[in-house]
Amino acid sequence: MKKILLIVLVTLIVNIGYGQNIVKIGDNNYQARILMGNFHLQKISNYAQDDNDEIRSWAACVQMGLDYAGVLGITQDQILTAAFNSTKDFVGGPPELMSAVNTFKPTVFGQQAHVFCENAAINEDAIFDELSVNRPLIAGLHNISNIGTANVILAMNYSINRNASGEQTGITPTTVTVANPWPTISGLKTIGWSDFIKSINTLYTLRVSIGK
Repeated sequence: MKKILLIVLVTLIVNIGYGQNIVKIGDNNYQARILMGNFHLQKISNYAQDDNDEIRSWAACVQMGLDYAGVLGITQDQILTAAFNSTKDFVGGPPELMSAVNTFKPTVFGQQAHVFCENAAINEDAIFDELSVNRPLIAGLHNISNIGTANVILAMNYSINRNASGEQTGITPTTVTVANPWPTISGLKTIGWSDFIKSINTLYTLRVSIGK
């Protein structure tokens, strides 16, 4: 929470403009977001219209997250193969796929990079912390399975809470913007926070460390 308050304070001091990760969009209305111009929406490349498409959606979202972090050229088939040794028969599910992402050690800008994918608490603090430092998250939203269809979280709108003395005490989210890789639906969607919380099953962070 201290980190949230510090970032908000800095945001109020500086001149806020397009291209920053925290933007004031109205009276006590802010948005934490990645740099949308650098994000490339990807759809499931091996869509088969079967029960395994949910797992394929996770590979597509990992691909989007890695691409945004500068790890280019990783295909959805490579992600699936790293997790299941197959692009068709999956023994396991999204947890196994997300764990396998940690095995990637790509070369980025001529340096070896390490990928860190971790399960995160499902709350506004976790989402704010990642978006405010320009990192998208991957969320599983309800569909058929308990894990759900993968979506990339791109932005969160929120207001600032204050106590009777005017001191900042936290934030209240209002909406979340996600990218969905499913080929048959629109790619970007803004969801009300209450609906988002009802539908989310799991949340992952994705970080790339270059040359360390």
